Amino acid sequence: TNTSDTTVHTYTGDVNFVAGSGIVMNGTTNIGLALDPYSTLNGNITFAATSGMNITGDGSAGVLISDNAILAGNLNLGGTVTMVQTTGTSTSGSSLYGLLMDGQVNGNISLPAGGTMTVNGALATGMSIQGTGVTGSISIGGTLQTVGISSTLQQNQVTSSTIFPEAGSGLVVAAN
Repeated sequence: TNTSDTTVHTYTGDVNFVAGSGIVMNGTTNIGLALDPYSTLNGNITFAATSGMNITGDGSAGVLISDNAILAGNLNLGGTVTMVQTTGTSTSGSSLYGLLMDGQVNGNISLPAGGTMTVNGALATGMSIQGTGVTGSISIGGTLQTVGISSTLQQNQVTSSTIFPEAGSGLVVAAN
């Protein structure tokens, strides 16, 4: 994300992650899908029921709607989003977000029945709705969860003195 670029970019059309499609990323500061600052998308973003996003790495976001960005449409998170911090037992804040919305959504945000968003990590956040907000509704009919430690943590990382990380909030709404 280029935060120094103030050029306004406008795009028209839907963004669809079709059944069976997926995004897999490893490393740090990964963004699965980003709407950059000062951008407007006139259309919907839809994740089909069997689409997936798996991201491993601190400082990452599954979906980022940047500051001063506008989604003029609906965001439907019908697939599976899984985020995991870099080191499973780390108690340092992972800065992981399933959805980080710092801009504006002129439509609805939904995690429908069958949709799953799981964010594993210290102080991990499922959905953070900030910025100028959502003009429609926020609907959660699926599974939204934050977990301090991943169930896939390797046994060799755990000892009798291991202090386990604690997750953050599942849903934060702090829009203007």
